[in-house]
Amino acid sequence: MSFSNKPKTYAWVASVAMLAGCLYLLASVYIEVRQQNLQQWSNQQSSLAKGVAKGMEGLFVRFQGSLNHLAESDHVIEMDKQGQEMLASFFSYNKGPLRALTRIDQTGRILDTWPPNPDVMGQDVSFQEHNARLLATRQPVASEAFEAIQGYKAVAIAVPVFRDGVFRGCLSLLVSFEAIIESFLGDIRLGQGEHAWVLSQKGQLLYASAGGPGQAAMQAALASPALSALRDQMVSREGGSGEFRLPGPPGQESQGPPELAVFHSIHLGGTFWSLAIAAQEDRILEIMRGFTLRWILIMAFLAGTLALGSYHLIKAWAILAETKKRQKAEEAQRESEQRFRAIFDSSFQFIGLLTPEGRVREANRAALDFAGLKREEVIGRYFWDTGWWAGDEEQKQWLRQAVAQAAGGSFVRQEVEHHGAGGARQTMDFSLKPVRDQQGRVVMLIPEARDITDRKNMAEALKQNQDRLRKAQEMAQVGNWEMDLATREMWWSEEALRMFGVEGLPRGSLGIGTLRGLVHADDLPRLDQAAQDMVADGLPRELEFRFRRYNHEETRHAHSRAELVRGAQGKPAKIAATVQDISERKRAEEDLRLTQFCFDNASVAIFLVDRQARIFKVNRQACQNLQYTPEELCSLTIYDIDPVIPRGKEGSIAESFQGEGPWVFETVHRRKDGTTFPVEIFRGLVMHQGQRFGITFVTDISERKRAEQEKQELQGQLLQAQKMEAIGRLAGGVAHDFNNMLSVIMGYSELLGAALPPGGPPAKYLSQIADAAARSRGITRQLLAFSRKQIVEAQPHVLNELISGTCKTLSHLIGENIDLQPRLLDGLWLAKVDPSQIDQILVNLAVNARDAMPQGGKLVIETANVVIEERYRQLHPGCERPGDYVMMAVSDTGTGMDRETVGRIFEPFFTTKEVGKGTGLGLATVHGIVKQNGGFINVYSEPGHGTSFRLYLPRLEGDHPG
Repeated sequence: MSFSNKPKTYAWVASVAMLAGCLYLLASVYIEVRQQNLQQWSNQQSSLAKGVAKGMEGLFVRFQGSLNHLAESDHVIEMDKQGQEMLASFFSYNKGPLRALTRIDQTGRILDTWPPNPDVMGQDVSFQEHNARLLATRQPVASEAFEAIQGYKAVAIAVPVFRDGVFRGCLSLLVSFEAIIESFLGDIRLGQGEHAWVLSQKGQLLYASAGGPGQAAMQAALASPALSALRDQMVSREGGSGEFRLPGPPGQESQGPPELAVFHSIHLGGTFWSLAIAAQEDRILEIMRGFTLRWILIMAFLAGTLALGSYHLIKAWAILAETKKRQKAEEAQRESEQRFRAIFDSSFQFIGLLTPEGRVREANRAALDFAGLKREEVIGRYFWDTGWWAGDEEQKQWLRQAVAQAAGGSFVRQEVEHHGAGGARQTMDFSLKPVRDQQGRVVMLIPEARDITDRKNMAEALKQNQDRLRKAQEMAQVGNWEMDLATREMWWSEEALRMFGVEGLPRGSLGIGTLRGLVHADDLPRLDQAAQDMVADGLPRELEFRFRRYNHEETRHAHSRAELVRGAQGKPAKIAATVQDISERKRAEEDLRLTQFCFDNASVAIFLVDRQARIFKVNRQACQNLQYTPEELCSLTIYDIDPVIPRGKEGSIAESFQGEGPWVFETVHRRKDGTTFPVEIFRGLVMHQGQRFGITFVTDISERKRAEQEKQELQGQLLQAQKMEAIGRLAGGVAHDFNNMLSVIMGYSELLGAALPPGGPPAKYLSQIADAAARSRGITRQLLAFSRKQIVEAQPHVLNELISGTCKTLSHLIGENIDLQPRLLDGLWLAKVDPSQIDQILVNLAVNARDAMPQGGKLVIETANVVIEERYRQLHPGCERPGDYVMMAVSDTGTGMDRETVGRIFEPFFTTKEVGKGTGLGLATVHGIVKQNGGFINVYSEPGHGTSFRLYLPRLEGDHPG
């Protein structure tokens, strides 16, 4: 090579080197610009995907939170009218994306749905995957997109419904998949060659935009090996980017141009979706075509002249840097505006932008829709002059002050009332937040409002329910407590604290140990066992136990009902119980049992009688007295058992209920068999079951009456005995004196008779005197027998022999018109008597019987062996001692005597005969003879039915039958 060619060579080499350097620089810059454009596009679409994901996630979180509030309402749980109105209100407010709100029972059947759809009522939807998962886990779920039974594609959000810890089904919200896509993906501006799609967590295609290959083609492409790696990345719950080529038409091996995809996960409750945005690389890099041409011209020019090339190179770098900076700023601004608009309009809160003076710059879709306004109706107007505050001058005035306060840099927040588009008045949580620039000046105000009507209503309803519960517990004296099985911590209601006397202790110290310390030690094992059994089988328990109040020694009684509350996965979580102090009831029950025992076992009959004289209740003694069963007595009235009260006097029974105090009276009661007995009644008034009843205590006074009668008889007999004893003494004295005088008369008569000649008149007269004296001596013997001073020659005799001897004389004495019938017992015991006294007794009784039977009749004399017991002696005062007696009875069929006459027949000188036909000493003599021999007499007589004298003489001890 010659030297002359060196400069040329060097120039060539330099030119080639410069050209190579320029080409290298062109390639490196092109690659860098290409990567930056691709990265810029990726960042832009990734930001859009994130904004859409946040909007969708926020929508699902809001819906799930609203469902949880509804699921806690008793009205929604029971689906009553108010519960249906709550569902209707919620659906009406969110009717844009919502398609149905469904209440499902614990078996998976539809209880109710809004809007109403009779065709689906009662259908079993437990086969749907999300319903099956919720019924199994009892946890909130969000479903994949599926074909609802109503015939549209939907996404379900479901939350469980519990009532007192018991699973009662779920509340399911069906959100239109198309509405979600339209609401969120519609804001993504896709350029030419760009398209988007959404995959489920299982990799199924849920959505494909119109700018792509189409739904079917995209589904087939995702199933092909070419996109399998990209699909696996999308279902991994992560975000990222990737490159791919769409497969060509079926039967061809050619593939489409290379594409770049950006994807981001959308977490929706228990599931997630993956959103992808893709575009062909050549479409992304179209912006570089003009740049590449200019770059080639510049490099060609640089190849011609080094100096100009350097200059243009520096200039080109400056232009490139400026262009990149401007593009980044423009993209950042566009991305920020798109993000802001997506979030601004997708928010369910009411958001706007105001100038510091209070003019409206922006308002989101929720705020406009709430009041039924259009954007052009509010932009540029003062905030208080817009339709949100129409007709409320007081709120407008407050808003002006609030804007001024916020423009001064203060945050303003207050609850306000608004009228929605439908006219309903709703409560809003309204705030004004100032926005400052770098210099700290307020350049913008952000008004924000949230509809808290439901929350306020629920809070008010909850407060009212809590107040009602607290008042009900206070009135019913029923408390409740809960115990966490894991931590053993306890919660007590106010009434439970008061009941156990621990209301003054710190709540933190009131654990299970406090309760166990107050329960009676003997009842603790039973309570522990009940708790263990309840955790084991899940069944509620009811039991009673004893306890004492804190710092008190008195033992009280409580009744408790406890139930097991289950938590996640159905595991036992806590025990909830009610407790009631039943000490007063226990005491009342004891008093009632004691009262009932006394009522049933009282020795007197007790009757409870109403105003109509109906017997309401009786005790056991009343049934025994009247021989009725309780049921029979309670079907009768007072008139059925008291024959004294006339049935026409019912009014008097009702009038007696107006009396003030008890009263006592005697009457007669009639038994079931018709017999009657005397009773004494103590009667008062008592309130029973809200009505006035008469209560009567009835005492059978038969024994008392009998005792009173016996007492009267004994008193009469005592008076009679005293009188007869006095008369007997008098008669005995008179008889002795009279007998002495008769002895003188008879002695002198005998002497005078011996001195007088017989047959003469004097002798005749003297004989009459002697006969009269002899008869008078018989009267003295009667008086002595009556006074028991007659000399008795008693010897053992069988009365049958004495009676048989006397009967021969008696038959002549009583006459032929009276039939004398001796009925003498063989084997009669011996008695120690004077035979003349037996003759005297029989003669006196036979003569009285004859006089009582002037037309004739029957006279029966009978004997018998009789054993007298103590009971008989008590009922017959004339009998002085019990034992063995020989009885002699003399009975006639004469005219008989009344009761008064029978009571006086043994009185001396008492006679029922005409004057001159009786001395009145015959029966008195009989009574004296029997008493003198240690016996007694019983007389039985009734007018027209004859009389019977029964004489009882003591048996001679150590004898043998005669």
